[in-house]
Amino acid sequence: RAFFVRRAQAVALAAGAVLFGRAVITPAFDRSWFAQRASEVAMGEIVAAETPAGARVLVQAVDYGYFAIEAASGRPESFELDHSLDPRDAAAAPVFAGEEQVVAWLRERRVDYVVSPRDAKRPPEWQFQQRESFTTTRHALSKVPVAK
Repeated sequence: RAFFVRRAQAVALAAGAVLFGRAVITPAFDRSWFAQRASEVAMGEIVAAETPAGARVLVQAVDYGYFAIEAASGRPESFELDHSLDPRDAAAAPVFAGEEQVVAWLRERRVDYVVSPRDAKRPPEWQFQQRESFTTTRHALSKVPVAK
């Protein structure tokens, strides 16, 4: 009888170890469920390399990936968001009738560059069409044109 009790305990211990390994240890090594931020990190590196140190950069934020852009640039103090992502705020991204309004709004805020998502759903005037910009798979960095 003692043999069967010890055998049951050994089986239970082995099963517990397997379940613990599957539930706790395996996910620690599996990073596929994390948000993929390679585009944001690449954009932050581009901002660091292609913009002057004192330049102000506006980020059109669609999610909290903007933190990766700021961190990769090495100068988070240079950034501001186009709107708050805090769900308690009623702030929405600004909407403009044309590029001249966008440029005026950005110049009022002393913004020199804009990081915008490369997404067909976003207004194209934010990416300052037909102008030099730097891109990653999901983002574009554009210089704000001089106001007319």
